[in-house]
Amino acid sequence: MAVTKFTQEIKVKVSAKRIYKAFATDPYTALPKILPNFIKSVEIIHGDGGAGTIRQTNFADGAPYSYLKHKIEHLDVENRVAKYSLIEGPMLGDKIEKIY
Repeated sequence: MAVTKFTQEIKVKVSAKRIYKAFATDPYTALPKILPNFIKSVEIIHGDGGAGTIRQTNFADGAPYSYLKHKIEHLDVENRVAKYSLIEGPMLGDKIEKIY
């Protein structure tokens, strides 16, 4: 088993509160509106939206992948912290079990 760490920082012209809401607490309505040519829908497969929830993101037609599933590992709304595991989807291939 190998472990690789990758961190990416992106500057945006949107407040931290709004970007956190769009990606962490309300991606179901926000992401398809923000990225309509890329994301078709985001839905809860299991859970209530908090830690332990499994979400599926369905990509628009023509995207390189059809879907992916994330498990929310940790969600701290007050401090705007979200940790996810990518647990299923074509981008994992047959050699990667999970991306955290």
